[in-house]
Amino acid sequence: MLSRSSGRRSNPGCQQWSTPIRWAVTDHAATIESASKQTLGRVYGTASERVRADPSGSSAGGSAGSMSAVNRHQGRIYCRSGVQITLGSGLTLSYWSQGAVGDPTILFLPGPTDSWRSYEPILGAIPPHLRVVAVSLRGHGDSSKPGSGYSIEHLAADVVPLLDALDIERAVLVGHSGSCLVARRVALEAPDRVAGLVLEAAPTTLRDDPKLCELVNSVVSELTDPVGPEFARAFVADTSSDVLPAELIEALVEDLVKVPVRVWQEMFTSLLVYDDTAELSLVNTPALLVWGDADPLVPRSIQDELAYRIPRAELVVYRGVGQTPRWEEPEQFANDVTTFALHLSS
Repeated sequence: MLSRSSGRRSNPGCQQWSTPIRWAVTDHAATIESASKQTLGRVYGTASERVRADPSGSSAGGSAGSMSAVNRHQGRIYCRSGVQITLGSGLTLSYWSQGAVGDPTILFLPGPTDSWRSYEPILGAIPPHLRVVAVSLRGHGDSSKPGSGYSIEHLAADVVPLLDALDIERAVLVGHSGSCLVARRVALEAPDRVAGLVLEAAPTTLRDDPKLCELVNSVVSELTDPVGPEFARAFVADTSSDVLPAELIEALVEDLVKVPVRVWQEMFTSLLVYDDTAELSLVNTPALLVWGDADPLVPRSIQDELAYRIPRAELVVYRGVGQTPRWEEPEQFANDVTTFALHLSS
């Protein structure tokens, strides 16, 4: 049985750094020798990888690609209203649900400070015969905001009770950035409830990451309630794609200002001490790694390390796409998630 204390350290080793606030994961893959990568019988860059074409039609990207990505958002709906459900613990979570009841359900887990609405660009592209749930984790959007309890372990501990409350036997968990750690924690703690993992722009670990330390020391630690819309808008702009439509940006800002400062501080501090790297070989569910090769935060070597450590992982590379493929290529992302889920149910 897995220990509940696994993946934790007592204190983050943060210092004051002079690097930019924009953060990235540390490259932990340099220590993996190419020869050792062959021990699992997987050939990197061939069988374990699929490549999506550059949306701009060239490797250089540029305005044509940006315009193409903007066009992909035209006609989409960004004004859906979520509903709420109360778990056995008394915690209330806000979520969106659509599609027919079936196995497995796709459960979207937003990244830090995001609400379920961050998945709106792809919801309309998921076929109606698949059940989809997008949830705002505790402390986010219109979900409950208890006084404490925002570590990776706390966030993960709400997922199975949510599945129970929604009468979902198994789910494909879809995470982005920091919430990939939440999805992986659930897969480790409750493997029978997880049909598969889709990990978008996933880190290995953010433990003691210098740029995240800088964000915590220089920004998060200085925040005071209430978080204002101007800061929220700047934060969204700095951590997202530049092709998002204005209505989606405003929806994200509207929900971001609902996140109390104590949630920011405990959650980001938790990211600095959490490390499940040594446990990844125990993740025995199929996993789809989705990564854009123009991601300024997460390098390719991190994806190679994840593909090496997670036994049943496959990497999909989006050419010319940045840190949030679902926003830049929503239809392709929805298709990849749909194909992955349907394959698991066949």
